[in-house]
Amino acid sequence: MTSTRDIGAERRPIALCCANLKPGGVQRMTLLIAECLLRRGWPVDLLVADNEGQLTPPEHEGLRIVPLAQSSALAGRAAVLSADPGGLPVNLRPLVLPVNGFPTLRNLPALARYLRAERPRAVFAPMPDFIFSTTLAKRMARSDTQIVASFRSHLTGGLSAKNKARGRTFLPALRRALGQVSGVHAVSHAVADDLAQTCGLDRRAIQVFHSPTLNGDVEALAAASVEHPWLAPEREVPVVVAVGRISPQKDYETLFRALAIARQERPLRLVVVGDDSPLANANGRSKKITRAVNLLKELELEEAIDFVGYQENPLAWIAKADVFALSSRFEGLPNVVIEALACGRSVVATDAPGGTAEILQDGRYGHLAPVGDAPALARALLRAVEAPADPEVQKARAADFDWQSSLAAYERLLTGEAGALRGPPAEATSA
Repeated sequence: MTSTRDIGAERRPIALCCANLKPGGVQRMTLLIAECLLRRGWPVDLLVADNEGQLTPPEHEGLRIVPLAQSSALAGRAAVLSADPGGLPVNLRPLVLPVNGFPTLRNLPALARYLRAERPRAVFAPMPDFIFSTTLAKRMARSDTQIVASFRSHLTGGLSAKNKARGRTFLPALRRALGQVSGVHAVSHAVADDLAQTCGLDRRAIQVFHSPTLNGDVEALAAASVEHPWLAPEREVPVVVAVGRISPQKDYETLFRALAIARQERPLRLVVVGDDSPLANANGRSKKITRAVNLLKELELEEAIDFVGYQENPLAWIAKADVFALSSRFEGLPNVVIEALACGRSVVATDAPGGTAEILQDGRYGHLAPVGDAPALARALLRAVEAPADPEVQKARAADFDWQSSLAAYERLLTGEAGALRGPPAEATSA
């Protein structure tokens, strides 16, 4: 890779890793951090593992989009072994042997070339896959770049959704990778507590601050019009809105069951923002889509649920709803809950491992139900419809998550004020 910058300049670029430009929470957060750093004069390289997606990076002369080339799977595996031969006992099963490897495996050689050529001041790794690839690339490149590991989701909750064998092999490899980072960040105290316990880190060394969420004119975004007959102001049937893709983490099956139970007492409808209709796109799709289709038919909900797909402005949809619902099995700090509060909506959510309860202050600003408990979630939906929250109270709580303060904390983290890891476990010590 040929550098286009003076790498001897005082301000070396800050690199932000991004899986793709699809409208996910991590991707939005990464672009907001990029925008903040650019406004404050820092050059930013956005390292994109896959350049597809609808999101648009900020237009700024200081931003460079760096698509990471994909090597063959064999070259990626060889790079893991070459980068860290001493780590073979812990890296072999979780990183090398799986058929598909970890998602950024094929980007590893390109990432190492980037570190050698550009010598960024810091690299932001916002998920375990990037923590693995950036720390291995740092070894390959013999780089002095600081790696900042950021955990956006509850680690134990995420591992519980996978098979137990993978969890047993994943953690030793992650502990070893964390021995190469300069700072560790978590988006909520629950995520940090779990991370410290699971990986044997000093809890005091984990920096906790929330994701940048409410940028721009929230009121204007919320007030934007939405063309949907169910959301007409004069409607008679209350509408619940959910935002997010159909995935095991989001556990829409429990939300569907809760809706069916609640509808036995009063009419309710559900609008899902962020995923195409499984009823219209079932052929050739994954098992999770097939399960969703079968469940919708079993519960006779085809006429009570509408999937409106990706929406550039989900706040407009949330603001028009009677209730916002989130049925996740685990979370980090769900930005969409903060957005729902900012729109003044009543919130119903599962008390998932992670930061949801932190946002809602254990039920003060929303209704919490146990994970996977459809009857309890149904009761929460009915309570929220029958006794709407005070919009001004909800908005005041959302204001506690000031995005400017959050972005300032990210700047400090990525520009040299990140504290070093203290007392990593023996498995994480560099070879």
